[in-house]
Amino acid sequence: MQYFTAEVDGYGKKVNETRASGFLLFRYDPLSFLHLNLNLRQAWVIGFNPPLAPTLGFALDVLKKNKYNLTWKGAATRGYRVPTLNDRYWPTGNANLKPENSYNFETGFLHKYTPGRFSLENELTAYQMQVENWIQWLPATSTGIWSPQNLKQVHVTGAEFSSKFSWFLRYGKLTGGVNYSYTSSQQAKTYSNSSEPIGKQLIYVPYHTATTYADITYKTWLLTANYQYTGGRYTTAENTRSLPAYGLVTLYGGKTFPIGKASFQIIARVNNLTNQVYQNLEYYALPGRNYQLSSRFTFR
Repeated sequence: MQYFTAEVDGYGKKVNETRASGFLLFRYDPLSFLHLNLNLRQAWVIGFNPPLAPTLGFALDVLKKNKYNLTWKGAATRGYRVPTLNDRYWPTGNANLKPENSYNFETGFLHKYTPGRFSLENELTAYQMQVENWIQWLPATSTGIWSPQNLKQVHVTGAEFSSKFSWFLRYGKLTGGVNYSYTSSQQAKTYSNSSEPIGKQLIYVPYHTATTYADITYKTWLLTANYQYTGGRYTTAENTRSLPAYGLVTLYGGKTFPIGKASFQIIARVNNLTNQVYQNLEYYALPGRNYQLSSRFTFR
């Protein structure tokens, strides 16, 4: 059970909310290479009537040898999301928002290769979602003020790919990987009083995102490099205006100093190493190259 209470100047009043939820998880292996699971979730929220939200999944070991493992997996999920306090009570919020109802389906393959001190893991997943009453914040055309509204029906389809490796060295470890995601998120139906277009990519949802990273640890030293790519995003519902794609490079290194049963770590970090000019939201500039220095004390 969760109890929320908020006193925010923007709300204009004290807001309370009580939530509770219950879970049941079943796992069954009818065969040594087939694994089934069923997750049942029931939520209770004052002022709403959440339905039972089950998730049914499976994992089938297609290939299983000493060093290789290939698994086919999939899941079907019923989703439900209640509007947040900000969605409802912010000065430009909407107290009449409906909760999101969704049906989600996904399937894909997981491949593992572990020859000795080296390991490689690849995963490919395709998914589809149908969401009723999708909650989206939109800026008003005349004033530019953001407020939330329900979109009657949104279809989301996409695919995700990830690959990561680990290589254990004599005095350290080298890890790295890449992640890629393709997302098509479009409104399929509108309310009768809405002028929103159908079949257009939702605003600020990029078709393509990707990250790649590499970490190396040597004794008490750490060095990490990370590159994050975000594709172009439309800023109008008609897809007539967009923000350009951008990529951010992050680099940080650190050293750990053991002190008996404790340790002290210092980390120096450079964000946006290439001083990229970019925006996540139109007309809201974000920092160029910036630096961070942090320390961490751990006691075992």
